[in-house]
Amino acid sequence: MPATTYASWIHGYAVRPEWVGDHIHQVQGGRWDQTNGEVAWSDVNGLPRGWGVTYRCADSRAIGFGGAQTTGPYDPADPFKYTQKGYWFHVPVPTPVLVAGTRSALRRVFVLWTGTGDISVAAVHVWDGAARIDPPLAAGPASHGSPDQLINGVTAFDLPAPHLVKFSIGISFGVWCTQDSDITFHSAGADFEV
Repeated sequence: MPATTYASWIHGYAVRPEWVGDHIHQVQGGRWDQTNGEVAWSDVNGLPRGWGVTYRCADSRAIGFGGAQTTGPYDPADPFKYTQKGYWFHVPVPTPVLVAGTRSALRRVFVLWTGTGDISVAAVHVWDGAARIDPPLAAGPASHGSPDQLINGVTAFDLPAPHLVKFSIGISFGVWCTQDSDITFHSAGADFEV
């Protein structure tokens, strides 16, 4: 019997940041009283709207002790190696582990996002439960994504080989920026083969 493709998606509201506090700021937007400005708690929860959830990331470059910067590229394996810090966002994907008695194989993941300012994808890690699927996926240099287009290395990421799913799939999405920037997550998903 030929393999069947199974797609599973989740809305951008489900995306959560790994770190909150000093470097994720409140998002500018419409407030409940019909005014515009910083939206309370959006530095923790993001600003969910019909089309997704937005987070405001501060400039990823941090000044070290005495005003010195130790320069180097953002390293997703060691995000605190240099003063160029990154942001990690995580999204769970509804996972068809077994379909009609057949274990599914993950083929491709998607993160539909848009950004303002100078924000770039640094890394994409895919997890099956607590185990990272290696190697991390290559990310392209684009800095603004797309809410509705699948672009290899920007919003769509192919696994080098199918991965038999054991538990559940999660996507970790690393970004960095050289100025305060907004990132909006619209949707995320995956293609499975069964």
